[in-house]
Amino acid sequence: NNGVLMDTVVATNGTWSYTPTALSEGIHNFTASATNANGTGSFSAPATVIVDTIAPLTPTAAISADGFTISGSAEAYSTVTITLPGGATVTTTANSSGVYSVALPTREIGGEQLSVKATDAAGNVSPSVIATAPLLPLAADDNVVNLALISNAVVTPPVHYSDYGTLLVGALGN
Repeated sequence: NNGVLMDTVVATNGTWSYTPTALSEGIHNFTASATNANGTGSFSAPATVIVDTIAPLTPTAAISADGFTISGSAEAYSTVTITLPGGATVTTTANSSGVYSVALPTREIGGEQLSVKATDAAGNVSPSVIATAPLLPLAADDNVVNLALISNAVVTPPVHYSDYGTLLVGALGN
């Protein structure tokens, strides 16, 4: 184990096995050697084992001012999972510096809370952090297609508006 003799075992019918005691956190390089009756032999190529039981630190997360992307930092090469309102998830991978950024499937501009966590290569999961979306006012010229409006308001008497803003205010009863 990293150049330190751990034990000696004797092969039975040419077969041997060895189970090490608990290994510490980190990288372990194991080699083996077989010695013949003359006492000669050589070492095998190293087999590397990485022990990782420590969860990543809590990532950082911020939603852009326009609500289109979320960015932050996490453990390098970790998988970053963003849980959206309603429970759907978006994943991305932090780069070698730990930086990540991903486009959100729906523009988040209503103060929504998104949960962000990181998972390392060993499957250890970080604590979650909450990112709160900005509160942006309704802009009818670019939200008509993207904003679902539901109203049970009744406009009496029926009025036919030609301006979307007036129609929106009238339909919501404000």
